[in-house]
Amino acid sequence: MEDSPGLETLHQLTKGDDISLEINKMSKGEKYHLSFRIGPGSDSYRLHVSGYSGDAAGDGLAFHNNFQFSTYDADHDVWSRVNCASYFEGGWWYRDCTLSNLDGNCNETDRRGFWWNDILHNVIITDLDN
Repeated sequence: MEDSPGLETLHQLTKGDDISLEINKMSKGEKYHLSFRIGPGSDSYRLHVSGYSGDAAGDGLAFHNNFQFSTYDADHDVWSRVNCASYFEGGWWYRDCTLSNLDGNCNETDRRGFWWNDILHNVIITDLDN
């Protein structure tokens, strides 16, 4: 995981200021706003989430707040029986295990792929900082 250019780029982009995002759940017509930043590689790119607004049921990221990035070979989640990154087929800031995974494979049949809280697909993320 030390050779994670995408995570390092996110860290560099967010180390000065949080990034604000808007999440649109197309199938429900709902919008949510949040801010986040990513810690350094020496702390396994720990996720820091703040400033969420919208329905609490739509917040798929705060559940992962303050967790380190997990991969199949770097298990940082708290579920001792399973490596969540292996189970959900992608690296993420897993807790035990997940309410969202925007780094998994696109999969419309279960939550082992790309999904946000209760939506398996049809999620649009917009950078509000630009």
